[in-house]
Amino acid sequence: MFRLIILSALIFSFACGCSCSSIGHDDSTTATDSIDNIAVAPRDSAAYLRGVADAASLLEVVSDSHRLHDGLLEVRARETQIRTTERQEAADAYIKGFRHHIQFHNDSLAHILF
Repeated sequence: MFRLIILSALIFSFACGCSCSSIGHDDSTTATDSIDNIAVAPRDSAAYLRGVADAASLLEVVSDSHRLHDGLLEVRARETQIRTTERQEAADAYIKGFRHHIQFHNDSLAHILF
């Protein structure tokens, strides 16, 4: 119960600050524009791009705390699935893509999550 209260408080504080997080960002640049600068093996680039896509989907529902919570759980579940069915490096690339996109497009959420 205590974890749920803490998570709700974090999500609420994020929702309050998310409207200011895009100030100063150039929306014409995406996280995938700089994939060549990210240390990801070519065979793991699909996992990295999946992480970027999942982060972008999560940012679309950021104002709804329940959907945000569910989305974060799905990301961890997908990471675990990749670790068990594919390779550790692919799961690391997935999380790296997810983190990179969140940090680039919503620094308020990035500070809360990471």
